[in-house]
Amino acid sequence: MSTAPLKAYKSVKLDVKDSELRLARGEGEVKLYSNNSSCKYDVSEEGDELSIKAKVCEVELSLQPEAASLELTAEDSDVKADHGGLCRTSVEALGSALRLPLDGLGESDPTVKVKYSSATLNLAYGELRGRSKISAEAEGSSLTINAAVRGSTRVTPIVKSNEGSAVNIGFLDVDSSLGGGEGKVVLELSSSDGHVKAKFSRW
Repeated sequence: MSTAPLKAYKSVKLDVKDSELRLARGEGEVKLYSNNSSCKYDVSEEGDELSIKAKVCEVELSLQPEAASLELTAEDSDVKADHGGLCRTSVEALGSALRLPLDGLGESDPTVKVKYSSATLNLAYGELRGRSKISAEAEGSSLTINAAVRGSTRVTPIVKSNEGSAVNIGFLDVDSSLGGGEGKVVLELSSSDGHVKAKFSRW
């Protein structure tokens, strides 16, 4: 096992392959485990940016609340990334299982691209005064999006899908029209042979 303390970073880039990744808010620490010598990893930093690459490893990463940007690439991996308050989240997954619970979202633009993967996004927004966007692409994948909004925030879905897709978008006590409310969340969804469920509710 390798353990290293981390300072407060604004931006984090993660690239994992054949690995298990657990990301959470915490004191700032990275732990890398392996049952044998096959775990290969590299941890580097440049200014306020942390970069971690791991192959055939178990990675536990805690980030301090100052982290505002997350860029994640996963291949044949099991990932759970749980961190609130991110302004920018970009995720690409291939042949992976992904769970992404994010809370305390403001005017942010999470982007998720999944291919032959299973992914669940649980998003919780605070009060919005401007526009936020969720960009999602699913190819041959199962994708579930649960998003909770506050106040008079309205939601506008823009969906593109082929005949091999099954897409279901539901609203619970949420305005899905173009008018009303200062805050707005736009869902831009593209599905190719994917199974997608999106549910928007108020909390």
